[in-house]
Amino acid sequence: MGAFVAARRPRDLLDVLSGGLHRLGDQGCDGSGVVLLGPDRVVRHGRGRLTHPSPGPFGIARARGTSGTGDDGVPGQDAPLPVDCTSKVAVVHEGTVENAPEISALLRARGHRLRSGDGGEVVAHLVEEELALGWDLSAAVRISTGRLRGSWALAVLAAGHDRLVLTARGCPLVVGFDAAGPVASSEFAALAGCCDAVGFLHDDDLVEFHDGHDGHDGGVRWFDHHERPVHRPRTRTARPPRPPAPGDPAEAQAGAVARQIGEWFPAVRSGTVWERLGLPVPERVRFLACGSARNAADAAARVLRRFGGIDCVVTAASEHDPESTRPGETTIACSPSGETAAVLSALDADAAHRGGRGPLLVVTDAPGSPLARRADAVLDLGGPGPTADASETFTAQVLAGVFLGLSAAVSRARWPRAVLSPLLEELLAVPEALHLAADTADVVAHDLAPRLAARLATRPGLLVVGRGAALPHAAQAALDLGELTHHWVQCHPSGELEHGLLALVGPGTPVVVVEDGAPAPDPVVHEVSARGADVLRVGRDGGCAFPVLRSGPHPWGPLESTVALRRLAHHLAAPAATPATPATPVTV
Repeated sequence: MGAFVAARRPRDLLDVLSGGLHRLGDQGCDGSGVVLLGPDRVVRHGRGRLTHPSPGPFGIARARGTSGTGDDGVPGQDAPLPVDCTSKVAVVHEGTVENAPEISALLRARGHRLRSGDGGEVVAHLVEEELALGWDLSAAVRISTGRLRGSWALAVLAAGHDRLVLTARGCPLVVGFDAAGPVASSEFAALAGCCDAVGFLHDDDLVEFHDGHDGHDGGVRWFDHHERPVHRPRTRTARPPRPPAPGDPAEAQAGAVARQIGEWFPAVRSGTVWERLGLPVPERVRFLACGSARNAADAAARVLRRFGGIDCVVTAASEHDPESTRPGETTIACSPSGETAAVLSALDADAAHRGGRGPLLVVTDAPGSPLARRADAVLDLGGPGPTADASETFTAQVLAGVFLGLSAAVSRARWPRAVLSPLLEELLAVPEALHLAADTADVVAHDLAPRLAARLATRPGLLVVGRGAALPHAAQAALDLGELTHHWVQCHPSGELEHGLLALVGPGTPVVVVEDGAPAPDPVVHEVSARGADVLRVGRDGGCAFPVLRSGPHPWGPLESTVALRRLAHHLAAPAATPATPATPVTV
């Protein structure tokens, strides 16, 4: 399972597929699979740069996150795209096929050879059976997906069938239209710069990319769940893709944050951010988010509560209970891609439960995404871009919450100007603070990484702790460290360590303490040090391993710590990285 790209391009197929994978790099993809449609079987490419000629105009490609595993179970290893027994059917998919294990067992009983039995492989073998009965590819896909439970987006190729078939249920799937040929992806970001307009599949729509010469349909046939031809609305891709920022990544991130603050600061200072979004300042807000977006929502909610006087609840979208929703509350859905399936499902559950909802504000970097199209208002992050790493999108989302909270404070006159003015000045200083923190972190991480790597070689993982405004940043650091190093990393409120978890801390246990910038160190440092832990402090005084904070505490927390620990994670991951080898096409 993983985000994917599919295309029909007679000339630049490999460029479009590899470009789409590159734009999906915000997921940390370190393994990918590419399948091209040959005349009598599919051709699979492994990891590396795609430089070989394409045997035809159809291709599919999948990006896997660093948290993914290959078929041998090794994290981050490149797993080939699933194919059927005949090596003539290939599938990419995103989502969850809930009944894949039981279908896999039935297929094996009928003599099929499956490697993993995941959703994509199950579909490949189901399609194989239907093709053997004489159905064409579109009908075979329709019949096969009718047997599935769950939510998914799929793209299917089969040798001998000059088309590419797409379908989706409960997951985003977007088709891009261009004179050079159509492109599709499970994520809107992958299409940036390679299409003029986009259309989104409804549940159980089926789309064919074909190689016919009837140019009136642009090489795309689109059918609804009743198998009737249908024309879905198309949206022009008016916003050009952001070019990748040249030079040092720290400078690029500081520049992106500066642009974001420059765009919104006048409205924050005048208290008109909510007015600019076309929404009233709410009394109650519910954040729906996942992963790093949820960590950012926790940081943002603190500002909204304290300064805006807004009652805030942060909910993991995958665990959202519609019974907890209050009538009229404003929902803030956070998703940089605008396509997070759990967030979309949570909104569906709310709508089904109450038949309506309060205002929906979407915080995203993809204003044309499925999530944004549901919104009453969109706060476009406008800075990180589709290829930003997790620390950049986390920072951008925290700042979006800061804009909302401080603007509410100004408009409601909840705080005297003597309190708010220094905060606004501190907000303007954030880009420079991030830049300086990155410079410091690079030097420290280079020296510190070998020592910490040696500790991790004999330890199952490490502990990250923080308290108050620093806790969301500690949670983000733990996510980054775990994702990039493939070690177990647990985040815990430092004040709660004594309730059980402190028993796991012993001599040499790596403990990262994320501080909020207060002059005195977090008291937990003394507790874990007394047990012999290898303590790594991220704070502002000379005793810190990462002295990256130059002021504080700030109500939005220590943003600099996220930059510093992301750099450490990269240095820890570097020794294990293997150089990319040129892709060699393997006919299977």
